[in-house]
Amino acid sequence: PVYYSFVMVIPIGVLAGVLFYVMEQNAVQENMDYMEYTMQRNGDGIKTKIDSINMSTQFFLSDDSLLQMLNASAIGGEISTADWLDFKNNEVSALERLVNNNPLLYGVRVYAVNDSVQEMMPILYNASRMKKQEWSKQDKYVGWNFDYTDNIFNSYTMNQNRKIISLVTPIIDSANGKVGVIESAMTMENMFPSLYEGIEDEWSFFYSDEGVTYFGQKEQTESSALLDDILKQRPTEDKIQTIYKKLDGKNLVISYMQVRELSGTLICVKDITKNVHNVYFMRDVFVAVMLALSYCWRSYQRIVQHLLKQFYEILKSIRKYRRVILMS
Repeated sequence: PVYYSFVMVIPIGVLAGVLFYVMEQNAVQENMDYMEYTMQRNGDGIKTKIDSINMSTQFFLSDDSLLQMLNASAIGGEISTADWLDFKNNEVSALERLVNNNPLLYGVRVYAVNDSVQEMMPILYNASRMKKQEWSKQDKYVGWNFDYTDNIFNSYTMNQNRKIISLVTPIIDSANGKVGVIESAMTMENMFPSLYEGIEDEWSFFYSDEGVTYFGQKEQTESSALLDDILKQRPTEDKIQTIYKKLDGKNLVISYMQVRELSGTLICVKDITKNVHNVYFMRDVFVAVMLALSYCWRSYQRIVQHLLKQFYEILKSIRKYRRVILMS
C-alpha cells in the first residue's frame, strides 16, 4: 500500500498541482490583460473629455464681448437695451451653438459677480443663481467639483437624478479683478462611464486626493479595504498599475491610474472568484477521477492476482494428482 501510494497517488497530486496552478495563473493573467486594456480605454476617454472642458472654458475666457459685458455689470456701468439685444443675438447665440455642438458637455454657464446682469439662458446668469449650486457654498470652489446635482432652478427637476462634474474657473480682469465665474459641466456618467456600466462582477470608483470616494451604480464593501494597498503603491505619474489580490475570500484583479488633471485616482475592479473556483473545481474533479481510475486499476490487479492464484492452485493440484497416478 505504501509503495502504491508513492507510485500512483503522489504523482497524480503533483501533476494536478502543477497543471492547474498554470491554469489558474493563465486565468489571472488573462483578466489582468483585460483590465489593463479597460483602464487604458477609460483613461484615454477621460483625457479627451477633460480636454473638451478645458477648450470650452478657454474659448469663453477669450471672448472679449463677454468680458466687456461682465466688466460693465461688475462696476455698475450703464448698458442699453440695444446693446443687450445685440450681445444676445451675436455673442450669446454663438456661445450657445458652441456648447450644443459638443455632445460631451452638459453645459457651460457664466455667472456674473452681482445681480445687475441681464440673464441670457442657457449661457449667462446672475450671482444669485450661482449661489444655488452646491459647489458655490464651499470656501474653495475654483477647480474641479464632483458628483453634485444641478440646482440652478428651483423647479428644475428634469435632471435631478443626474450627477454633475464641472470645472469652475474665475474670470479675472486686469483692472476690475474677478468679474465672473465659468462653470463648464459634464455628467459624471459621461466623464466616468465605467462607474455606471453595471457589468457583472466589475465595478469602478474614483478616489479624489481630498479623500472622497465617488461611486456610480455599485458601491462595494471591498473598496475601502482596497484603497489602503492602492494608495501605498500609487505612482506619481499617470501610469496604469494592475495587481491581483485575494480579499475576504474573493479573488480580485485591480487596475488603477492616477488622473492628475482631476487630482484623483480611477480604480477598476474585476471579481474573478468564479473563474478561479472553476479551475479549482476542475482540479478536484481531475484528482477524484484519477484516484478513482487508479483505485479501479488497483482493484483489477487484485482480482487478476486472486484469479491467477486460484488458477495456479488448480494447476498445482492437477500436477500433484498426475504424479500420484503415475506413481501408482
